[in-house]
Amino acid sequence: MRFLLLLCLAAPLGSAAEQQTRFVITRPTLISFVLDFTDKQTETEGNEALADFEFYLPGAEDALQKAGVEVHQVFHVKSFQVKSGSRWRTFAPRKVTIGYYFIAPGREPRIEYGVEDTETILDIARRYFPTKFPITPHGAGIATAATEQRTRFEITRPTLISFFLDFTDELSLPDAEEALQKAGVEVHQVFQVKSIQVKSGSRWRTFTPRTGSAGYYFIAPGREPRIEYGVDDTDTILGLAGEYFHLQLLRDDFLISSRGAGNVTLDMSQDEVRRLFPDSEFSADGNEIRIRAPQSGEVAIRISLNSKTSRAVEMDIFDSRYRTDRYTNLGPGSTFGELLHKEAGLSLVQVSDTWAVASSNCMTFQLDVDDTTRSRLGTEERAQWPFVIPESTPIRAVTLFASGCRM
Repeated sequence: MRFLLLLCLAAPLGSAAEQQTRFVITRPTLISFVLDFTDKQTETEGNEALADFEFYLPGAEDALQKAGVEVHQVFHVKSFQVKSGSRWRTFAPRKVTIGYYFIAPGREPRIEYGVEDTETILDIARRYFPTKFPITPHGAGIATAATEQRTRFEITRPTLISFFLDFTDELSLPDAEEALQKAGVEVHQVFQVKSIQVKSGSRWRTFTPRTGSAGYYFIAPGREPRIEYGVDDTDTILGLAGEYFHLQLLRDDFLISSRGAGNVTLDMSQDEVRRLFPDSEFSADGNEIRIRAPQSGEVAIRISLNSKTSRAVEMDIFDSRYRTDRYTNLGPGSTFGELLHKEAGLSLVQVSDTWAVASSNCMTFQLDVDDTTRSRLGTEERAQWPFVIPESTPIRAVTLFASGCRM
C-alpha cells in the first residue's frame, strides 16, 4: 500500500501555480502542508515521510469535514497566507516543512510540525477546535439544533454573548473566554438562530442580528448593551470587554518563554517590573516581587531578585492565562503528557515532597502528582518516571531561571 502511495504522490500534489495558497478563515480550518519540496525531492528525499503523510491524512480530513471543519492541503510552495479577521499573515516555516496548521476565527493558530497519524491529528483537533460533538475516524455527531440551545438570558452580572449564525456548530473563543470568566464575566454563545432575548432589569428585549452575521453582545446590569459585528481576535475581544466592563485583564501577549513571561523578562530590575503593572497588582517584599491577577487577587507571577543586583533571577508562573511561546500551550493548566511529547531534554527533579520536570531550555514544570504516583516515585520505579507519571497529571506552575542551565 505504501508503495502505491509513493507512485501517486507527484500527481495530486500539483504545482504552486495551480493550488490555493491564500485562505480567508471564516470557520474552523485545518491546512496540511508539505512546503518547499520539489518533485525531485518528493521522489528521492522525502518518500517515507510523505507516504506516511498521505496515508494518515485522508481519514482525519474526512472526520473533520463531517464535523464542520474546513480542510485544505498545500504542497511545493515556500509559504502560504491566512486572513483571520482583518489581517493577512504569511506562514513560512524555516526548518521542518511538513505539518498541520489549525486555525479558527478569533484564535491564534496552532501549528504541529512533522507527520502525525490519524488519531493524533483528530486528538489535536478535539483540543483546539472548541466543538461540542465528537470527532472520530468514523464521523462526527453534528446534530446540534438551534432549538436545543439557550436563547434567553437574564442578566445579573457582566455578560458576553457571542453569536455565530453561519457556522454548522458552535464556535467558542477559549482564550478570551478563560480570561473573561476568571475576571467574573459570564460567557455564552449562540449559533444558527434568528434572534436572542435578553432581560436586564424588568424588561425583556429581542436582539436580531443582521442576516449572515457574527459578533459579540456585551451587556451588564443597568447598562445599554454594546454590539460588535464581525469575528475578532483574542486581543480585540479582551480590549472591548475591558472598555465596556471596566476590567483589568492580563493581555494575550504575556507568553511564557525560557527568558520571561510576556513583558516581564529575567534580569529586569524591580522598578522595571513595577512600571508594567498597576499598583493594585504589584507588591514587593525584600527580594521577592508578586504580581496578582486582576479580580481574584491570586498570585500570577512570583519573581525572586538577586540580593546584590536587585534584578530578577528566577520567575514562577502560576496563572494559566499565561501561555508558552510554543504551540502546545505548555504551562499552568497543561498536562505532563503534552510536556513529555513536545519538550526535549527532560529530567525528573524533587524538592522536598514536590516533583517537577526540568527541560533543557531553562524551564522547570511543577506537577500535581497524586499520592499513588508519589509513592511509586519513591521506589526503584523512579528510574522509569516517564512511564510512572500519568500523562493526565496537571502542570501546576512553571519556573524560569536566569542561569545554571543550557540556553
